[in-house]
Amino acid sequence: HNTQAEKMLKKIRAVVKSGGYVVLEEPDFTSAMRSHPTGNAAQQRVNEAICRMFTNAGLDPGYGITLPHQVAAAGLNVVRSKATMHLCRGHEPMAKVMAESALVLRDEYRSTGVATDHDIDRYVELARDPHYWSMYYSTVSVIAQTR
Repeated sequence: HNTQAEKMLKKIRAVVKSGGYVVLEEPDFTSAMRSHPTGNAAQQRVNEAICRMFTNAGLDPGYGITLPHQVAAAGLNVVRSKATMHLCRGHEPMAKVMAESALVLRDEYRSTGVATDHDIDRYVELARDPHYWSMYYSTVSVIAQTR
């Protein structure tokens, strides 16, 4: 998540010797929005606030989905691309990370105008509930080789 992503990829290509490999990973926060179209409303609003926070900062919350294309456009040969969905129960490590992130980023989420304090509290509550399953985001991984 960087406004200079294209420049960074070209720099990576330039510094890795010919035939060398790079592994790149980026999150896709939009996947959580698509996976819960009828899920908990408060959680959906927080997911939307996360995406809006990135958009407001001039970043693409779904950049991970475009990563293979961006890597290829930078002149690297994409050897493999894989997406991992972070679908887990509350209280598992990923859910704990997202709960803590929501608490730390509460003001930023609230400032988007999408999520309220109540929504954020509910999101954290669900992320701590071992009986509640949720998809938080996807991670897109790309292995590429320089030419």
